[in-house]
Amino acid sequence: MPVGMAKAATGEKKVTNMFDNPAAIWSAVAATLAAWCSFLIWRTQRSNLLESLRPELVLMDWGRRQEPHYEVVSFKAIRNVGRGVAIRVYMRNADEWFKQGKRSSQRPWEFSTQCDDIPTLAPNETVKIPGEVVLNWNTGAPDQHGTKTISIVIGIFCWDTRWTRYETVYYLHAFLPSDTLSGNNLVAPGLFLSDRVVHIRSRLSFRIENAARGVARKAARLCNRVRGNSTKG
Repeated sequence: MPVGMAKAATGEKKVTNMFDNPAAIWSAVAATLAAWCSFLIWRTQRSNLLESLRPELVLMDWGRRQEPHYEVVSFKAIRNVGRGVAIRVYMRNADEWFKQGKRSSQRPWEFSTQCDDIPTLAPNETVKIPGEVVLNWNTGAPDQHGTKTISIVIGIFCWDTRWTRYETVYYLHAFLPSDTLSGNNLVAPGLFLSDRVVHIRSRLSFRIENAARGVARKAARLCNRVRGNSTKG
């Protein structure tokens, strides 16, 4: 009996290596490239969508004036230069001095504004919102050149239409005397804008943070209950 007929009779199958078939190789390469191109297209479209919804908030009309007992750095307006609508815009003091709970006499500056909550701020819309930073130059000592510096941190918070949160943080430095510096980053006499950072937080991160806070509160209540029982015992 011939060898081929013997193999067929015994049920043996001929194994073919994929690399011996160029057509199969090129078909796999084409499928991989098509999948990669589809992913890039999806990613580009998603980036364009997110960018079209992103607000970009800037503070405008900065100034600096001298009062009888203190000095004031101020701005007069906030503008949305982004492509998306800003929802629930508000501003806060974002400095560590506030978090540490120091007394007013120990803080080198105090921030106040009437921007408690702006319902919506459309693209290219400007709202007159006065804000002031009171500088207390009595805190701290001058450097070797006789110059005093106060670091200021102002936070602007808002949401977009997908309820993604945007945290815009202004990092400024005020100098005394006010004519110490010169350059393009000066927004007012002696007021230097060192950086402006935007942090983006999704709804998922807020849910995780709220869940973590809930667990921490329950743990604190449980600890207080255990301490109370041990004290009674």
